[in-house]
Amino acid sequence: MHNFKHGRLCRFQQYPSSIFRFLRIVYVSRLPIIALFVVACHCPANAQPLRQGSGGSVQQRQDEMVDEQLAKAWKAYWEGKYPEGMKLAEPLVNLKDSRYVLTRFEAVHVQARCCWSGGTRASQAQARRLWEQLSRMSDTYVTTSRIQIARALMIEADAQSPNQPPDAFKLRSAIEILEPMVKGRWDNIAVEASLDLARMYCSVDRYDDAKKLLNHLQSELRDERRLRSMEIPKPVAAAFMSAAQAAAKQLTYDKDAGKAQFEAAELLRQGGKYIEAVRAYQGVAKGFAQTSYGP
Repeated sequence: MHNFKHGRLCRFQQYPSSIFRFLRIVYVSRLPIIALFVVACHCPANAQPLRQGSGGSVQQRQDEMVDEQLAKAWKAYWEGKYPEGMKLAEPLVNLKDSRYVLTRFEAVHVQARCCWSGGTRASQAQARRLWEQLSRMSDTYVTTSRIQIARALMIEADAQSPNQPPDAFKLRSAIEILEPMVKGRWDNIAVEASLDLARMYCSVDRYDDAKKLLNHLQSELRDERRLRSMEIPKPVAAAFMSAAQAAAKQLTYDKDAGKAQFEAAELLRQGGKYIEAVRAYQGVAKGFAQTSYGP
């Protein structure tokens, strides 16, 4: 049988079927002690004894290690550490155990996002190849939704031009792709899409919508029962929570254009770095002339 939670198969498949046939004979013969001895002798050779008080099985610990690695990859991505995110996801992409097939797909998606956010022509071409590869690997709801998220990211990038205001029409098109994902009962796709959607809301001055969405996201991630329902491991949820909190903090600066740059200039002045502070103030005056921080 399969246990599809996180794409993992039943742990008992690690034992040969011949052992179970022998155990049935032993059990009928009322020799339970011998049965336990046989199971112990046929445990995987690389299995390590459980630490006292750790709870769970060796397989559960392996599952936890996989979840922690995936969480590290996501955390690196949301913190803008794209090469690190690529590297952290690589061991998961190479997992051979069929129990982790869904984790492998997710790791490919994380790598594609890292490549896309890298921003170079070469890295974005690699991202497109990875998403195409992912679409061939699976046609499930989760995978097709991730491909849609990728499409929204591409439209968002196309809407941004150097020295030009964002193309509001294209941004609205990207928003329309993501909004249905966060309506109704939430799942792991809604969690991911909400962070992108909140950022796009800010790009079209929908700050209240962004704040409401980020608050709801944090509420979902705090609810352990909802996490179990969405099948999001706690370490991965923690990585998304950290990203949501950072986005909520950044929202203050997005809404108040020039504030972050002005505060940075103030810190330079307070630190006695007057020449650097003057340059920073000049940058604020030039870049945010139409705000309260301008001249």
